[in-house]
Amino acid sequence: MAYTETGGGSGIDKPFDNSFVTRNELYAILDQLKEENKFYELEVFEIVEISNSKNDLLKGEVVGRYVFSEQGDSVEEIEGRTFLPLNSNIIQYPLRGELWLGMSYKGQQYYLARLSENIEDINFQAFNESSRTSSQTIDFERGGGFVNTFPTPARVNTGDTLFQGRFNNFINIGNIENTGSIEINNNGSVLSMTNVEEPRVQVLSDKFVVGVNDTIDLIAGKDINLQSNQGDVLITSDDKITLKPRNSTIEFDIKESGNGKIVNLTKEGIPFPDLNMAGFLKQTMGVQKVFQGLTLGIPKLSNPLTLASGVKDIVKGLEGAKNFVEATLNLEFLEKEVLTTKTIGEIKASLPIPSVLTNVVGNIEEFSKDIDGGIAKAEQFAESNKAKLEQANQISAGIDKGSRRDLLALLENIPEEERNQIPGANDALTIAQDTSVGGGDIPRARDNGVFRLLEDYIAEQGSVEGDVEQLKMYGKILNLTK
Repeated sequence: MAYTETGGGSGIDKPFDNSFVTRNELYAILDQLKEENKFYELEVFEIVEISNSKNDLLKGEVVGRYVFSEQGDSVEEIEGRTFLPLNSNIIQYPLRGELWLGMSYKGQQYYLARLSENIEDINFQAFNESSRTSSQTIDFERGGGFVNTFPTPARVNTGDTLFQGRFNNFINIGNIENTGSIEINNNGSVLSMTNVEEPRVQVLSDKFVVGVNDTIDLIAGKDINLQSNQGDVLITSDDKITLKPRNSTIEFDIKESGNGKIVNLTKEGIPFPDLNMAGFLKQTMGVQKVFQGLTLGIPKLSNPLTLASGVKDIVKGLEGAKNFVEATLNLEFLEKEVLTTKTIGEIKASLPIPSVLTNVVGNIEEFSKDIDGGIAKAEQFAESNKAKLEQANQISAGIDKGSRRDLLALLENIPEEERNQIPGANDALTIAQDTSVGGGDIPRARDNGVFRLLEDYIAEQGSVEGDVEQLKMYGKILNLTK
């Protein structure tokens, strides 16, 4: 509060002397008699209490004790006398234990600015500065649940204007290379405005969220760049997303992205390669060239005069077969970078697993989960099937000969365990053991379908190697979906 200190004179050195004095002696006597008054309108005070749930103080209203004029006064003596911010529109809310500069106007106390003996201590405290003689407090809580995180002072340049917050945040109106800059920093989330080479606004943070109730307009005189260095770019809409270039094209550029792909997610399912028209035309034109060569060449083969020309036509047509095989084996008819989702049912319909391998690799969905493992199982199955298929072919050849004794010898030479694994082999053995069977009976039995199990087995197992190659082709196609 405002107060006055009076310094008294030293008095007259000869109070009972009435002799004449000189001018200089008169001045000396007047200096001895005069009093010196020092008026202090501003005084430092200590924050004793701030607004909390246990009192009726308003936010920003505090109870304080002047350091000099109220030194050692009890809390009861200063209770009810509060300080208000001199400017309530620009305020840093005080904490208990802080020192502020106070003044009085019309009986109301106000605080102006905070004092700190250590400019690097953002939340400096000086408890008991106003109660060194008596009424000291042992409660060093800063008030309102405040926790001092000991923030680091902001780095500034000469001439900067700094607004330092208490929680590792600040606003710095400064300069970079003698050009104006503004930095708003909240514990590492930064909004900076600079003008070194060009006016620039930059936001640095772990997450940037803009929420509006109506419309966001992004308008640039030139380019708008959206870039994610490590993550994804997601654009969603409740209705539709429109890309509408006025004088340009829409490009999806993945040529430098390594294994980049363009995937059209039109439904729930697996991304499946689209048709590559160039590769597809290579296939169809190749087949067309084969038929054309055969159509032109074969009729010429019957005439010695046109034989050479016919052979040339056929050979030329076979070049189309080469193109067809290349386009098929290399999957040139499929887009490797452009895919559209297909349901499992659609993929099963277009890529059916050969029935003989279904029990080995499962359906196409199961096969797609472990392509390399499925192919290895299929190759192992085909390898183990060779010996059994060879035995089945020998039995079929024995049936073709029609000799009951030769067929019997052949079947009895096959171990029972191996023979039991060949469908129809034991049926053939039963017939061969029947001595009433004549030489022509065995071929007639074949014609009547007696050996159908054996024939079906040979037909089915005879395609295993081709089925494995087909499975490998499926694997190539499915790998494009990864």
